[in-house]
Amino acid sequence: MWLTRMPSALVRACLQMLPRLEAEESVLAANRYKVGSGTLPKEQHDAIAGAWEQQADRPRPKADPSALVAHGFQVRKVKGRKRSKRPVPATT
Repeated sequence: MWLTRMPSALVRACLQMLPRLEAEESVLAANRYKVGSGTLPKEQHDAIAGAWEQQADRPRPKADPSALVAHGFQVRKVKGRKRSKRPVPATT
């Protein structure tokens, strides 16, 4: 079973971050409700929506295989097909 082979440091790190992740999710849910219901002043609405847009536009970080190896995971490179770049739809 994979769970019995998981490094304990990884389990501890996940448990340590869980309250923070739950708090972030709660704040996001509250903000989604406020933005969706239209109860926020315009400048707060624009600030939240702008932050969401910035986050969505950020490039995704590349995984660092050496970090996985340092935690005891085996890493192997698999040949894959090249992905074609799909055009991004224009926003209005």
